Amino acid sequence: PDPDDPEISRRVTGGTRDQLVSSLQSLRAQGQVVRFGDEYSYEVLSVVLDGDRTAALTACLVDDAQTIDAASGEVVSEGLATAEVSVTLELGDDGWKVTGTPQPDDVQQGVQTCE
Repeated sequence: PDPDDPEISRRVTGGTRDQLVSSLQSLRAQGQVVRFGDEYSYEVLSVVLDGDRTAALTACLVDDAQTIDAASGEVVSEGLATAEVSVTLELGDDGWKVTGTPQPDDVQQGVQTCE
């Protein structure tokens, strides 16, 4: 992903946006890219509104991303894990944006189900 992609600012804001852009810039500087495999999935489990402009989304994430050296195609790191993740959303003038993505508490190796 391109850290300069304008879509990022349309979907993410604040410190979460800054962290995402910084991570993408770091990958670019190291000559690396991320590749998602066939197991990658994101299933929304619930959305709870908190007033008119804030929501908490809970999802089950199966992550099989690989970090790849762009020049050689060599896999630098990889894994397969499942976690229940929480995302905070805020409604702005131009739609809903992600404002918070805390680290998941419980990460299970492999493909699992979320309760």
